[in-house]
Amino acid sequence: MATPPELPVFENDAKPLKVAQALRRAGAAVVTNVFDDETIERCAAELRPEFEARGKLQENDFNGYKTLRISSVLGYAPASAPLIAAPMVLGVTDRDSQTPLPCLPDR
Repeated sequence: MATPPELPVFENDAKPLKVAQALRRAGAAVVTNVFDDETIERCAAELRPEFEARGKLQENDFNGYKTLRISSVLGYAPASAPLIAAPMVLGVTDRDSQTPLPCLPDR
């Protein structure tokens, strides 16, 4: 079995293109300290009731049985809007990036 690539970790001032390239190569990437603790705690508090009520509804062989999943996050957690619209997040997922992510269609 092949050894998976090491998980790349970046500081919050990293170039989004570099993060996108690492994400494409490794399948995941961590960017530290992008959001303040208050925002994270508020989002978690807003999402907790939904995770508890519906988080296991999507359990199956594809999604797995060890994580809780919900959709429509903005509907349950308005505090998550800054996370979704953060410059780092938008920069990494930008469709016009030099290295588009495989999940995004080419333009």
